[in-house]
Amino acid sequence: MRILSTLITSLAFVSFLFSFQAATAQCDGGTVTTFQGQDTAYYCIAQSDGNPFVLQFSVTGNTGNGFAYVVTDTNLVILGLPPADMVDFTDAGPGECLVWGVGYTGSFTAQVGDTVGQVDLTDSCFDVSDAAVSVFRDSLEGGTLTLANGDTVLYTCPGDSIADLVTYSTTGYSLANYTYVVTNVLGEILALPDTTTIDLEGAGVGVCIIYGFAYSGELVVDSSNLVGDLTATGCYEISDNSLAIIRGEPLGGMVMTTDSQTTVVTCPGDGEPDVIAFMENSLNPANYTWIVTDDSDVVLEVAPSNFVDFEQAPPGVCRVYGFAYTGTIDVMAGMNIDSVSSDECFALSGNFITVDRDTASCTTSIFPEFPAQQVVLSPNPSNGFIQVEMTLDRATEATWEIMDLQGKIFHQATRPVQAGKHTETFNLTRLAAGMYILRISNDEGISQFRFVIQ
Repeated sequence: MRILSTLITSLAFVSFLFSFQAATAQCDGGTVTTFQGQDTAYYCIAQSDGNPFVLQFSVTGNTGNGFAYVVTDTNLVILGLPPADMVDFTDAGPGECLVWGVGYTGSFTAQVGDTVGQVDLTDSCFDVSDAAVSVFRDSLEGGTLTLANGDTVLYTCPGDSIADLVTYSTTGYSLANYTYVVTNVLGEILALPDTTTIDLEGAGVGVCIIYGFAYSGELVVDSSNLVGDLTATGCYEISDNSLAIIRGEPLGGMVMTTDSQTTVVTCPGDGEPDVIAFMENSLNPANYTWIVTDDSDVVLEVAPSNFVDFEQAPPGVCRVYGFAYTGTIDVMAGMNIDSVSSDECFALSGNFITVDRDTASCTTSIFPEFPAQQVVLSPNPSNGFIQVEMTLDRATEATWEIMDLQGKIFHQATRPVQAGKHTETFNLTRLAAGMYILRISNDEGISQFRFVIQ
């Protein structure tokens, strides 16, 4: 009897165990993927142009009388309980969420706000899929690049055995994966540094461009190896701007005024601007500045741009040199032009412009003045459009001439002018920047006015 009782008890336990295993086997969350079989999906908000982002999901290997998809955040807090296999993430906002599958029997009792793993999702058996589909909703920004000194162009001196360290930074970019992209001028990718400093000393002469690139997922370099074809498995966005690194030996070149003169005579102290603009003839791959010296080559000033107004300078002679350099220039008033240098490469122009500030050039014309009560020329300096207003006691025939300081005439016209207030307008935008003379004359006299085109 005891053996029979033991046997019956053992059979009952095996039956219970089999029933438990069978009940458990009824619920399996299966394997969840997108309809295309992916376990990761990306929605690029910035690039969506307002188009909806709807994902369809698929499940295999699930068991149970019922099946449901559950959307959670990364902390497994339930965000949504979609009624079918399609979910609209368009208005979800940036972030990551997870889509799980739940195989179950009985009634599905989970609610939005519940935490998966901490509450029962049904009133009977249930099983959550082994893994979820990760849905990334990104709004990436490539940001704005600047060099360490705040500029976007840098000149370096290759081949001098001095490290050409280029340091840059990005503002306004997304806190995602981020890399820098170095290309040549054709857009071919040369490097993908993940640091904010690179050494270009060994790169040789040429130009390279640096971009920033924000992305999610994995970086994908197309077979073309062009920056325009750089993508990612997720979202991506290139920087709003780029940096240009120009690698070359400085060339001082030959210098002249913008009207191709190397000697200029001005009239100091007459109240008229004596603006002289400069240019150099080399395709210089470096910084270029203009240095004013006296006639003994002692530095007086570094011009802030390629033109200087010498009107306030006293009578005398000065020289204007061009100076090409990379790195940081070493110059100050009082030093000799031959002592000017930089901490990298540099070159002085092969000549200079002589500016003779001579009061003898200010002598009054021997001709009687043009018979106008008042003549006003404006604006001065101008961008090429000037207006002349004057008042005449009587009608006359006047000749209008526009010429440079060497007397070359660019415009000449003769026409009647009525008594009273008269206005003439000239479009001189075709002329190069520099100083010009307006001459008004008739049979009674001549008046001349200097003006500057910038």
